[in-house]
Amino acid sequence: MKIIHLSKWLIYTGLLCILSCNSSEKDTFIIDKIFGKNEGVFRGVSFGMNLNEIKKNEDSSKLVYDDENGLVYELNLDNDTQMELNYFKQSSDTTNTLVSISANITSNSEKSQIEIFKAIELHINKKYGVSDGTFGNLEWQLPDSKLHINLKIQNNKLGILLSFSQI
Repeated sequence: MKIIHLSKWLIYTGLLCILSCNSSEKDTFIIDKIFGKNEGVFRGVSFGMNLNEIKKNEDSSKLVYDDENGLVYELNLDNDTQMELNYFKQSSDTTNTLVSISANITSNSEKSQIEIFKAIELHINKKYGVSDGTFGNLEWQLPDSKLHINLKIQNNKLGILLSFSQI
């Protein structure tokens, strides 16, 4: 009888390990696609950077808008997940410098969005420390680097807003 219970426990534990490994690989893949280069504030860019420098950093085929407000890119992260990436400048800024960033991440399933949200939270926690807020609406205030990060699940639960701004 003990052997049967031990066998069931080993099978169950093995399945959990396999499932968690697959989830972790997918999370890493998505995080790499969202954050790109792990330099600067986000995707290898920093505040004050000229938008022309950002254009060199991003895939030009994904640029959909370049206007007086800034740059907008649309990226497919995987078959079910897309990201609209906005690099904003101040409207009165003649030097064309970056002042804030937002990433709108959408997916076809609520479960996928929750997994992505948790993976983003973990990634930011590793880089900047623990957040404030509640699940679905998290903030990081970093006065030393004058950085504010907000991670929020959209009302429809199929979207995530990730924003970076100066404080």
